[in-house]
Amino acid sequence: MREDFADLWRKRAAAFWKEAFIYISYAARSGFAGFLLMFFIIGAYYYGKFLQSLPDGFPYWRMTTPILALALGMTGVRTFMKQADMVFLAPAESRLRSWWTCSVLYSFVFQAAVSLMLLLMVWPLYLACADEAALSFAHAAAYLLIAKLLAVVGRFYSDRLVYRLNRGAEALVRWLAAVVLPFALLTESPAKAWLLLLAAAVVQGLVILPFPRHRVPWEHLIRQEETSLKRHYTFYSWFADVPKLKSKPAARRLLGGITSRIPFRQEDTHRFLYAKTFIRSEHYAILVRTSLIAVLLFLAVNHTAAVLLIYGIVLIMNCATVSSLSQSHQYSFWLELYPLDAKRRGKAVSRICESALLLSNTVVGAALIGFHSNGRFQALAAVAAGFLYILYFTRVSLPRKIKNAGD
Repeated sequence: MREDFADLWRKRAAAFWKEAFIYISYAARSGFAGFLLMFFIIGAYYYGKFLQSLPDGFPYWRMTTPILALALGMTGVRTFMKQADMVFLAPAESRLRSWWTCSVLYSFVFQAAVSLMLLLMVWPLYLACADEAALSFAHAAAYLLIAKLLAVVGRFYSDRLVYRLNRGAEALVRWLAAVVLPFALLTESPAKAWLLLLAAAVVQGLVILPFPRHRVPWEHLIRQEETSLKRHYTFYSWFADVPKLKSKPAARRLLGGITSRIPFRQEDTHRFLYAKTFIRSEHYAILVRTSLIAVLLFLAVNHTAAVLLIYGIVLIMNCATVSSLSQSHQYSFWLELYPLDAKRRGKAVSRICESALLLSNTVVGAALIGFHSNGRFQALAAVAAGFLYILYFTRVSLPRKIKNAGD
């Protein structure tokens, strides 16, 4: 029976990742992978320059502690529970040990990998500031992994506590340990750091073990799983339409007034519908967020080649974002009931995407040209090329894509 529960858990985990990889492929095609690569290259360049200019006695712990504290404190346990489990698995709740083992191991492995990546990120800073008595990376990694395992197991048992006050006490202890332990690891002696880790384990046990716990807090676990899924789907919605994400249309009354200028004619029905959809959906919000991030990066980065690379990747991402507007109302039967010319749909979507992209490119291009006087000629050339690319994308590439999808 235990094997059956473990198999069911694995099937649910596999189903989750099968769906996740589909959305991840959409994100990769949108240019997000290039965006991450750009951040890595630019970040590594400026990180190296920062390490070379460190003064003596630099308080490196002010940077290492909060980064590693986030890795230890942000802890959750994915159970892949569903609403129906309250009925079908409840009779076997005393025999779900293999289910919980899979959940804890799965959560620990992923969170431990993130913790090690963050440790790798801050390790050059630690070595640049530490003296000859610096720890080995293996020692620090082992300490951090044990601390992470303690946090995951503590969160697992905390979720079963009956009273919210007890769960709050465990969260407080976990976050205090998440701050104190990385600080002690990289600033104190190894003996003191390990004693503090042992003390954290004892205190965490004292705020969990003496208090009443549910065998399986079904509603709490299902609510947590739904919250985790919502976070995933919200991220995926930046790149593709996510039917499972329940999102209400944003009012945006000020921008909604733009659609009142569209003539009230049958041939403009698609234009009105998709303009409203764009303004009130995540397509508009993602376009604004991406453009704002680009402007902030132009303020932070002074290297001409780097800002031009940022501009190019943001332009490609914006084009991919607005092009997903064509998927909206794809299965709406109302458009089939009304006597509308289906050929006008593609033209309406293309013109709305063109207007949005031209406006965003004007704002982003103005920031690029204004903030970088040294490479102004290159910036002007890049922005001009960006306008030409937008016209090609919205008048040639996008209509062709919509037509092929319709066929």
